[in-house]
Amino acid sequence: MDFKARYTYDTKRDLLGRGGFARVYKAYDVLLERYVAVKVFTTHENDKYNVLEEIKKAIKLEHPSLLRYYDVAMIEGQNAFGEKETMQIGVMELANCGDLKTFTNQPYDNRILNGLLIQVLEGISYLHKKGIIHRDLKPQNILLVEDGGTIGAKISDFGISKNLVSSGASSSAVVGTIEYMAPEQFNPTKYGVNGKIGTNVDIWSFGILVFEVIMKRPLFGSRGQDTTAEQIMSSILAPKLPADVDQMPEPYQTIVKQCLVTDASNRIGAATQLIPYLREAAISGTPTMEYRIPLSSSAKQTGSQETLVMPRIEPTEPVGNGIQDSVGLEPPGSSAPARRRGKPMLLLILMLSLLVLGGAAYYYYSNAFQPKTAPNPAALYAQAMKNFNKDNTDFLVKLTQSANAGYDSANLSLASYYDSKNKFDSATLWLQPLVIHNNDKAIEQTAAIWAKSKDSAKTDSVGVYYKKCSAMGNPECQYQLGMLYYNGALGLSKDFNVAFNNFLLAAKQENAPAQCMLGNMYFSGDGVSKDDQEAFQWYIKSSGRGNVVATYAIGLFYADGIAVQKDKRVAEKYLRLAADGNNPAVKEAASKKLREITVNQ
Repeated sequence: MDFKARYTYDTKRDLLGRGGFARVYKAYDVLLERYVAVKVFTTHENDKYNVLEEIKKAIKLEHPSLLRYYDVAMIEGQNAFGEKETMQIGVMELANCGDLKTFTNQPYDNRILNGLLIQVLEGISYLHKKGIIHRDLKPQNILLVEDGGTIGAKISDFGISKNLVSSGASSSAVVGTIEYMAPEQFNPTKYGVNGKIGTNVDIWSFGILVFEVIMKRPLFGSRGQDTTAEQIMSSILAPKLPADVDQMPEPYQTIVKQCLVTDASNRIGAATQLIPYLREAAISGTPTMEYRIPLSSSAKQTGSQETLVMPRIEPTEPVGNGIQDSVGLEPPGSSAPARRRGKPMLLLILMLSLLVLGGAAYYYYSNAFQPKTAPNPAALYAQAMKNFNKDNTDFLVKLTQSANAGYDSANLSLASYYDSKNKFDSATLWLQPLVIHNNDKAIEQTAAIWAKSKDSAKTDSVGVYYKKCSAMGNPECQYQLGMLYYNGALGLSKDFNVAFNNFLLAAKQENAPAQCMLGNMYFSGDGVSKDDQEAFQWYIKSSGRGNVVATYAIGLFYADGIAVQKDKRVAEKYLRLAADGNNPAVKEAASKKLREITVNQ
């Protein structure tokens, strides 16, 4: 289909933004019936660089924290001066929630911001592992996408900015926005790693980005605010950071100081090293000594997360009545006659009281002011799992402590526990902090829980969640999404082609149910040409991973001579394995086929 016929947009009404090299429009993809962003790069025939080649490279990059490129095109024409003009066009995922700068210029939840920053770091890490330096990280290049009620951060312009000077740009070329440039971009010999720019040039830019979104102003000034490029460069190369950094709240101050190390050789090398500073805050906000457990009917809602607060229990100093009773004095209000003890007895009582009080005070202060070592969340999790099905009270307490200490596996286990008790809201509550920063297992569990919900709003979002974690490479999500398309369920139209592609992705990661479904599709000819040999091969793979449906199918193939030579002995072997499995329907069908074979022998 012709590009202009497929992507429709109005150059005035649908303009989303423009820069020195490109304009971006919101467009409608007529073929796939979805909105996209069309980025138009205008070049001339004598230009040395080729954006098209860079977009073709970017299309191959897939990560949930990178803005997806869908398509690329090149259209030639003439401009108003009669010059030959080539429009190189990239078709991208549409960011429907603006950018990070806009997000932080309005009221927001710090936990959501921390989750977004974690996603940015994960995207940077992915690019660096692919050998790509972004070189133009800034709040405006972090676009936000709302999907199923969850906001996600997407790095844009990756893989392109590095080539906008010339096709032969070296790793030391000055490329990017000067306000966010690292010292080695100005002088790689003095500040770089072995005289060159390395991937951690993006770490410097991330530090500037964090300062700006937290403090609402650029750290080294802005050319749009009467600061010259020379002044900005001088500030970046200064031996000390501006004093404003010390005014930042934690954990942002520590992050910025870790990023803004002038000598790139001494700067943090991997983006993932910064994630631990943000992870706990992204889950629970400001750390406290309280435990958070899902709401009971009498609990209250606090902020954006439902919690029941269990206050920390402090040691209590012993007081009057307990001591008096222990030596025979009557408590106030007693009707018993008072006993006269005389001065010696009174002195003895006072001495004993002082000894007891002194001992209690010593115990209290020696314990209350000793530094407490925070329990290891992994150890708490291990202890909890040992007590599973033995002592549910201790199991839940330790698992809750582990989850609140930031151990993701504890959140997932708590969700599984409440799911098994049909307490779906409580299960979802424990998953949401992980969903915020794109934990694919949490997204998978949320989708599975919502699929059982009677709430149409939740069931309608199941497909969205499975799509999200499928894009992250989760094989179970790919399989489940394939089943939704195969059956046309939960708001998704039946589409054998899309189902097949999802099954194939999961099957390549050794997902046995997906391998079995590919066998079914080839056997029945659903969406593909019927091919019994291909079906048999997929059944073999699936059976080898313990799938009883595939094992039953192989038994049928050998029993009836489909794609293989008929062999009742081998058929019986596979059918018995299927009949011994834990699938009632397969057990019944396999047992019936075994009886038929026995009768015919």
